Amino acid sequence: MKLLRMILFLIIINISASALAGAEWSESTLYGNKIQAGFSATGLLPLGDFSDLYEMGIGGMLDFSYVSNKQQNYRLSFRTGYFRLIAEEETDDGYKTGISDGFIIPFLLNYEYRFSLFFYNRVKIAPSVSAGISLNRAVYDDRSGTISGGVPTGQAAVKDKSVVSIEPMTVAGINILYMLNWTDSIFIRSEGGMIYESETPMYFTLLNAGYEKRF
Repeated sequence: MKLLRMILFLIIINISASALAGAEWSESTLYGNKIQAGFSATGLLPLGDFSDLYEMGIGGMLDFSYVSNKQQNYRLSFRTGYFRLIAEEETDDGYKTGISDGFIIPFLLNYEYRFSLFFYNRVKIAPSVSAGISLNRAVYDDRSGTISGGVPTGQAAVKDKSVVSIEPMTVAGINILYMLNWTDSIFIRSEGGMIYESETPMYFTLLNAGYEKRF
């Protein structure tokens, strides 16, 4: 009998706590947290011709925005980050690519619209689109002087030549967030993007997993 009373007591406490948490979630209170920041660990998968040079990219993204209301479906933010590119050692034909290193630093304006999933306010779906520029660096072996008119010149390749460029960049995808409370969320984001180069655009996909905080 004592055990049953204890179980009943714990059940009542749990129901009361759940009801209180639900009230805190649904009731409107004074909202003072305006600045929102997010951080995510990010993996980059090159596609097409881009994948002939790089195997993958690893890094992270930072996201900053101003949120005027407690609940705000639309959001305009600034995104930046860093991706270290890991070079492919060989092409499909067995030849060395000549690429040894690289990175991408994006500077993007992002727009997204958030809505609840199946009327459950804690889970948000957010399609998004970003546009801006990226700072790109590639280190490679310059073999342009080794052959002239199809004939070897005897000149050695220039090792570790560095090229830095600034190119237009666009990214679009979908974000799935779980709101722990009004100020803290965790999320995953899947995106596809392109860095536009005059010769060959660089296509890629991004997978982000991160944490978002309002201050």
